[in-house]
Amino acid sequence: MRHRLPALIAVLILTLSLSGLAFAQTTDPNNPVAHPTATETGANPTDTGDNAEPTPTDNPFFDENDSEAASPEATATTEEPASGNPGPEASPTSMPGTLPQASPVAGGDAEVDLAAMTLDDSSLTSDWILTGEQYISVQQLADALAGAVSVEELQATGMTGYYESYYANQAGNQVRTYVIAYDSPEGVQKGFDILENEDLLVPNGSMQDLPALSGVGETPAEITTGTVENGDGTQQATYDISFRIDRFEVGAAMETNDGSEPDRDLVQQMARDLADRVTAVLAGDKVEGVDYALPGETVTLDGQVAYEGYETAAEVFFAAATDITATGYVGGYYRAYTYSTDVSSYLPLITVGSASFENDNDVADLLNAPDNLMPAYDQLTPIDNFDAGDADQVVAFSFAAPNGPGQVDSVRAFVQVGSILFTVDVQGEKDVDSAQKLAEQIVARELDCQNGGDCTVTINGNTF
Repeated sequence: MRHRLPALIAVLILTLSLSGLAFAQTTDPNNPVAHPTATETGANPTDTGDNAEPTPTDNPFFDENDSEAASPEATATTEEPASGNPGPEASPTSMPGTLPQASPVAGGDAEVDLAAMTLDDSSLTSDWILTGEQYISVQQLADALAGAVSVEELQATGMTGYYESYYANQAGNQVRTYVIAYDSPEGVQKGFDILENEDLLVPNGSMQDLPALSGVGETPAEITTGTVENGDGTQQATYDISFRIDRFEVGAAMETNDGSEPDRDLVQQMARDLADRVTAVLAGDKVEGVDYALPGETVTLDGQVAYEGYETAAEVFFAAATDITATGYVGGYYRAYTYSTDVSSYLPLITVGSASFENDNDVADLLNAPDNLMPAYDQLTPIDNFDAGDADQVVAFSFAAPNGPGQVDSVRAFVQVGSILFTVDVQGEKDVDSAQKLAEQIVARELDCQNGGDCTVTINGNTF
């Protein structure tokens, strides 16, 4: 599948729990961002207007990522839902290896966890760094195809979900893996006929289709290689392996921008590893670094999703002050939401995520060395009065948002609840007090979520 999604990969390093969300964008210091302001007044969950809380059924795959950012007069809703609208069920303890279920608002296929299927850094050498993961809506896909294919044509294939992960190296080259779900194996062929049509989708390229990689997947399948003109006199070279597994189109690819040829051996090994991983997830088998329960046990917000996915321990703690040995780490799942209406900035940005460990002591050991957890942010200061409710332990910091106006306007908290480490990161608020208040309210809702209560937080009405 060859397409270009600049909005999804405009990221330098996006290891969301600890990296500082270093998007490849800058903020105009003369145009400070506004903020999502939290209050205790909540919207009625049965409302259908601007104040309605999102529920799992309100977020079908093709709509979830296309919604507008919150409207003016921001409010964080942390009330209990009405009895007719309970939040997602959440078990007290994550159960890795249980039957995978899609994230309730991830926008993925309803029957499988697409985010668990793509490869992570364990399949790559250390010079490849996670730069983005996200569910892609049909509207985003149609936009990326620059009008060559309509939304209606894509929907007619029976496409039910699309997820992709990106890694980049210092040379600016990238590798990626993707999974596109359809409602039937026949739908894969329909989608293949569109998405693998280089003459239609890459008119500015010189592409060649090669025979499928032997022993990997089923037909339809092919390898595509060639170059694309970037429009500035440079070229991007690509090597893309795509194939079918059941009702899914699965692919691994590499794009180079430095004049080098893609590493075919690397992509072929990625394709083999990807086929094994997709098969394992479909069988409900345990996958290293994945805890299937976490997406449903982590609060969801109403902003525009900038990132969503599983992370290994190495990805979670990539930008920490020192190398961290995350003993007992099982898996982590993180989502980032932007509330920006300014194309020059991703701020305000809120990231939430949960990581599960084998036991409580593993989490406590991490939090007992708090100075190791954070990157070297500007004006980084511990917070002594962060209210984490009934959580077992909390470590929190304030700092100035990277690429922000330079003031202390951000808060990150690490919250232990048994063998779960919940992280909330609020960046680009109007001031540090507002950021802390909002983070505390999100933590309160997360504690409720982990106890089987409501897992949604509404921050609506932002005046940015």
